[in-house]
Amino acid sequence: MKIRLRFRHVNPIALYMIGILNLILIYSILFIYLRDEFSGTDSGIITAVYWVIQTITTLGYGEIYPVSSLGRLLVTIIIFSGIVSIFVFFPMVLTPWLERRIRRLPTQVNMSGHIVICGYSALVETLIEELEQSNRWFVLIDNNEQTIRDLLEQDIPCIYGDPSDKLILENACVSEATVLVSNKRGEENANIILTASKLSDADMIAIVDDIAMEKFLTYVGATAVLSPRQLLGTYMGRQALLPAVHGLMEIDRLHPKLTFKEVLVSKGCDLLGKSIKESRIRSKTGATIIGISKDDKVILNPDPEAVVIGEENLLFVIGSEEQLNRLDELMSGGGGKRDHGLYILAGYGDVGKQVAGVLHKKGVDFTVIDVRDVTGVSDGDDGGKKGREEDKIKLILGDATEEEVLKAAKIDKASTFIVALNEDCLNIYTTIVARKLNPKIRIISRANAVNSVDKLYDAGADSAFSLSSICGRMLARTISLHIEGEIRLTEELIVRMYKARGNLVDKKIGDLKIRSITGCTLVGMDDSENFIANPGANAVISENTELLVAGTKEQLRTFEHEYGYKKYRNIFRK
Repeated sequence: MKIRLRFRHVNPIALYMIGILNLILIYSILFIYLRDEFSGTDSGIITAVYWVIQTITTLGYGEIYPVSSLGRLLVTIIIFSGIVSIFVFFPMVLTPWLERRIRRLPTQVNMSGHIVICGYSALVETLIEELEQSNRWFVLIDNNEQTIRDLLEQDIPCIYGDPSDKLILENACVSEATVLVSNKRGEENANIILTASKLSDADMIAIVDDIAMEKFLTYVGATAVLSPRQLLGTYMGRQALLPAVHGLMEIDRLHPKLTFKEVLVSKGCDLLGKSIKESRIRSKTGATIIGISKDDKVILNPDPEAVVIGEENLLFVIGSEEQLNRLDELMSGGGGKRDHGLYILAGYGDVGKQVAGVLHKKGVDFTVIDVRDVTGVSDGDDGGKKGREEDKIKLILGDATEEEVLKAAKIDKASTFIVALNEDCLNIYTTIVARKLNPKIRIISRANAVNSVDKLYDAGADSAFSLSSICGRMLARTISLHIEGEIRLTEELIVRMYKARGNLVDKKIGDLKIRSITGCTLVGMDDSENFIANPGANAVISENTELLVAGTKEQLRTFEHEYGYKKYRNIFRK
């Protein structure tokens, strides 16, 4: 079920009155036009309106009456429409409206194992859609009466009240909830989480505009603090680098000791022309390839013997920091940096800083356009500290909507243009100008409102991402992480946690042949004392060891069937 509460329902009483007034206006014009068909001589608009109201309400004082068949026909039509409007449509409109107005707003639910969402917004709208598609129970708390009434009309479970109120949270069964999402202002979030953390062991996720609030919210009990602008900036930066595989790029850390990253295979690399098995990446580095991009297509959990590594392929690998460092050393003979061409970033606000952080981390040559002098300002990846002299950004000071400014940034020679201005109208206009100046450039643009996305595509953008849609989906993924004990790298590829038992206990991984039997890849083992990333064939699984298994839905179902597993929940925690 799609929810679109941004477009509020028009008051039905207002619509009814507009309809009646239009009828009166039309009939009054007809009366003036057909004045000769009636008695009397006054044909002014006031007389016309007076007569129509008399007739439509069936009062008819008889001062003006028809003297011809055409006049009688008009009177008959007006009387009939008046009867239908007053005695049929009016009760149909008024009764339901009155029932909704006097309907008592809900203040309590009876749920368990659900998600409590505090505060409604466009981002939460997307989150609700994602939760409904996943068949997850949730309840929303908001103190805006109209919002609650709109949600009730959409059959969305909700409670009217202050989400920081202890009684309201108790009525939302927060003690039985698995996750609480606080989507209010920073100070309100702190109040909500402080109150809720005393009532429940649920994971507390706070949505904030200013990520500087993170330390305070963590102090009062927040499990995770997310900034929509930072999430969008990171997403856009990764999309700019890897447009074909952005679904894999939304999460880069699967476990405190397990990282996910992409590695480019470039000309001169010793791995060229070899199968994954022949490359011996696993034995040399310990890292595991879980995907490979070939010809803009991603092969998940590739067959080590069948898939051959080619030039410009992207390898998607999982491993510890040490394993991935060894992989970087192995690739140094030709892997490594990719010539992305010149990138231009318009806007260096919260979103732009995050985009810059992603580009800088990958060694991409980029120029920033901003109306402010932001040179020397740190990018999104250095924790807020001032960067080194060589890390300062290249800046074109000016308005990105102006042709001369874009030309000064060498828009005609750039490969990619990222538009991250604060206002949608500016993003749209900048996209139009950039597309005119360079028809071949790839344009990625930010949208604050969902309805601006189509406009950006019409303006010439190759990709357009709305703040609420992208962050709502990523929030849903974070919730899935906390509830299901799993991470979805894509819709197909999942990393899921299981506890070792049954016929896996006291067995060597190599003897189990998990990959050949199920297609899944064992990417981690945690025995509460030590974590092993990508354990080798001789590693022995002890009882109650937590296993991280990567695979598609079908592969994981096969794994569960073969080894008698059900998903082990609530493992991934900060």
